[in-house]
Amino acid sequence: MASASKLEALLEVIRSAKCAEDAAQSEEAFFEALLDTTVYAHSPSGPIPPGRVRFVQFRRPDNGQTVLPFFTDLAQAKVPLSPERALVSMTGRELFEWTRGATLMMNPNREQVALYPAEIEALL
Repeated sequence: MASASKLEALLEVIRSAKCAEDAAQSEEAFFEALLDTTVYAHSPSGPIPPGRVRFVQFRRPDNGQTVLPFFTDLAQAKVPLSPERALVSMTGRELFEWTRGATLMMNPNREQVALYPAEIEALL
């Protein structure tokens, strides 16, 4: 299982890539690692029906799109946590499988990487 620090290192490689080919290779490695990394999302506090998972979503201020935020770092995931929300953890693969059809936003307080349904399907 990849760690948050490994993901951070892979993100840095992508940011510093000198050409599109290098960036594409680094992105592929990053997303492969993301599938096996523990990620964190917010769920409404309170009763949830058995066999179901619910996630908190928000509207992006820049375009009004509804996204489901998730975090690769536990400390970052705890920052916006409130009594109305619970923190849930799972692998990136589980999150992507459970939220098929949704638009996700990785690390909304930092990188703000939007992942669209077609991109998520391609990763799975």
